[in-house]
Amino acid sequence: MSIFAAVLGICCLCIVCAISGRNARQMELEANLGNAVESTVAAAKKEKEGLSRREFLASAVESMVNGLRTDSAVEMRIWGAEEEKGMLGMEVVEMFLYPNGKTGRTAHSRTVIYDRGKEPEGPYTVKFYRDKKDMQANAECYKTFVLEAGEKIKEPVSPVLEGREFEGWRDANDYIADFSQIVEEDIVYYGAWSE
Repeated sequence: MSIFAAVLGICCLCIVCAISGRNARQMELEANLGNAVESTVAAAKKEKEGLSRREFLASAVESMVNGLRTDSAVEMRIWGAEEEKGMLGMEVVEMFLYPNGKTGRTAHSRTVIYDRGKEPEGPYTVKFYRDKKDMQANAECYKTFVLEAGEKIKEPVSPVLEGREFEGWRDANDYIADFSQIVEEDIVYYGAWSE
C-alpha cells in the first residue's frame, strides 16, 4: 500500500510540474511577445521608412529573434504586415520538452498598430535653479537632469541658502512642482524661499 501511495505521489508531482512548467512558459511567451512585437514595429517605422514589404518582414523577424528570450524551438507566423500603416500581426508557437521527454507546445499571438502621432520624442532637459533670480538671469544651474521620454524626475536634494528656509520647487510659471508626472518637455524649476 505504501509503495502504491509513493508511486501515486510521484505521478501527481510530475503532473503538477508539467502543468506549472507549461503555464510558466505561456506567461513568459506572452510577456516577451508583446514587448518584442511593439518594439519591432516601432523600430521599423522609426528608423527604416520606405522599406519594401519583404524588408519590413525580414526586419520584423530579426527583431523578434533578438527580442524573444527562449532556449526552445520557436515557430513564427506573420499575418497582417502593412509596412505603410505600421501594422504587424504575429503568432509565436514555442515547442518544449516536458520532464517525461514528451514535446509540449504553447502559443500566443499579438497584433500591433504603430501610432506615429503618439511617439514620444525626448530626451528632455530638466533644470533646477537655486532661486527665481538665478533662473531669470540664466545663471549656473543647481542641478540638471536629462531624461528619456516617459520618465519621471525625482525631486533633488533641497539647496541651502544662509538665513533662508527652503519652501519647495516651482516651475517657470510659478506653479508648485509636481514630480509625479511624466516629463514630456524641457522644464525649468526654481527654489522658492521664505523671506
